[in-house]
Amino acid sequence: GNEARNNLMARLDSAKVNLERIAQMKSKLVSDNNKPELMEMDIKTLEEEHGTLLSDIAGEAEYLQSLQHQIEKLEGISHVIKCVCGQEYKVEVSLSA
Repeated sequence: GNEARNNLMARLDSAKVNLERIAQMKSKLVSDNNKPELMEMDIKTLEEEHGTLLSDIAGEAEYLQSLQHQIEKLEGISHVIKCVCGQEYKVEVSLSA
């Protein structure tokens, strides 16, 4: 769970850096060319990138939730096993760190 969250946060941070880089390139492009059609094109690119990032984040959150549910199911597994010697042993899954 924590590793997946850390991966998600790293991807989010990377996406923020990319978004900032795109914003800086947009600003430079606008100041260099000052052409409305170029500015409009770059805004559309930023909007598309933003939409893609939001979609990725939603997908990652859904995946993390799915992993959490799987972990909870695994932690619920428990069996009593009887040895041929007569001794009984309780076997269960524990995923604590």
